[in-house]
Amino acid sequence: MKKNGRLTNIFIIIALIEIALVLFYAGFLTFSLYSTSRALSLKTAELQELVAQSGTIETLKSQIEKSKASISEIKSNFFNDDSLLSFFKNFYDICASNGADLQHITFSTLSTVLDTSPPLKTLPVSIEFKANYNSVIKIFEYLENYKMHIKEVNFSFHGIDSSLDIVFYVFTNSSDRWVYERMAQP
Repeated sequence: MKKNGRLTNIFIIIALIEIALVLFYAGFLTFSLYSTSRALSLKTAELQELVAQSGTIETLKSQIEKSKASISEIKSNFFNDDSLLSFFKNFYDICASNGADLQHITFSTLSTVLDTSPPLKTLPVSIEFKANYNSVIKIFEYLENYKMHIKEVNFSFHGIDSSLDIVFYVFTNSSDRWVYERMAQP
């Protein structure tokens, strides 16, 4: 009986060791599962943050594209060197066709307004011409309906002698075409 008791005790000890090993292994797997699920949770949070950022980035890209289109549209309302030269040729023809005799065009100093590439500059121009009242009205209508931005500053009318001061906004790198160049004073 002692042998049976001893064998039983050995089996009980082996069973307890096996149970302890199984419990230890189950605990290890639980800890490992907890650690893995925590890592998965962190990676999921990172992924969600990246998805949110990518949505924000896509929104920003969309807004930038809209801004670029808007800037291009606004830029098209200002002169460049060629369009300003074309304007003066057409302006001479408009004056002639409306009975105005263009006498002098005087360019003042270029002033940088916006330091872009090419820079946006103001070009004050003084125009002297001989015209009657109706011709002057037609010239003003032409200037007011012109597709690009023109700022009329001053106009004087004495009999048939007229002078008109205008400021043109022009994107230009050229400093020799328009004679003078200086920075705008704030």
